[in-house]
Amino acid sequence: MIWHPPLFPRAWSETGKTLVLLSVFAYLAVEIAGDPVRPAAFFLGVLAVGIVGLLGWQVYRLLDLLSLRYVLSDRTVSVHFASARLVVPLTSLFGVNNATDLADDAPRSLLSRLLGRWHWQETGRFTTSRSRDHLALLVTSTGTFVVSPADRDGFVAALAAMVERASPSGIKSPQLYPSRWAVLPVWSDRLAHVLLAAGLVGVLALFGYVFARYASLPPFVPLHYNILGEADFVGTRAEVFKLPAIGTIIFLANAVLGSLVHSVEKVVAYLLFAMGIVAQLALLVAIIRILTA
Repeated sequence: MIWHPPLFPRAWSETGKTLVLLSVFAYLAVEIAGDPVRPAAFFLGVLAVGIVGLLGWQVYRLLDLLSLRYVLSDRTVSVHFASARLVVPLTSLFGVNNATDLADDAPRSLLSRLLGRWHWQETGRFTTSRSRDHLALLVTSTGTFVVSPADRDGFVAALAAMVERASPSGIKSPQLYPSRWAVLPVWSDRLAHVLLAAGLVGVLALFGYVFARYASLPPFVPLHYNILGEADFVGTRAEVFKLPAIGTIIFLANAVLGSLVHSVEKVVAYLLFAMGIVAQLALLVAIIRILTA
């Protein structure tokens, strides 16, 4: 049997946050596109990158919310959501109760409410509602889990009946099974984080230097020199942005490929991340030589 939690008003709230972030990103994109070579465009671009990160986090939260469901079987009760699955053997349950005596949550700041982690990641709550009319307690030997089926009374009655006739399962205590992408080793590798952060700083440095020098450039600039040091290719000054764009593509390609191979071969992943940094440095040197020649 599958039981679903109440999605509203929580779904409206999380969807609203997502739309707000999308609107801010769209506004920044329009502002940048209106005059992409002004110095302010660089700072707007950095802000847009930050908004993309927040948007990804918010979409992750929304997917977890929309995919949350409770599944009853003859041996287990499981909580399914996008990033993981919790399996509780029925034989490990000491009780299934309504949450009428559940202590209130500690007050949370506005920032923690907007950007905070899901309840279950901190307190064992797998809920979409704060209403006590929806909350139920699953009491086990290893802790208490809070769920919020829309039909709380029906869920509690069905689960209690199944506990009475439950047979042993393959596991003896509650187990959390994260999804494959949620447990990629790269998420917890600090060296990988440092290398990726250095590559990102390199990309920002490329764009920052070009934006800083752009206003003082002539309409046409030499973009390539032959072995004799003579300019053999001249383009408009706007074409200088092709080099930071190439650096961005190299960084993204190496970051994605390195993250995929990280679980198989860390050294190869580190080399890919490091190659991205080297590429940014080489492009930075090339840009400085072109713009100061």
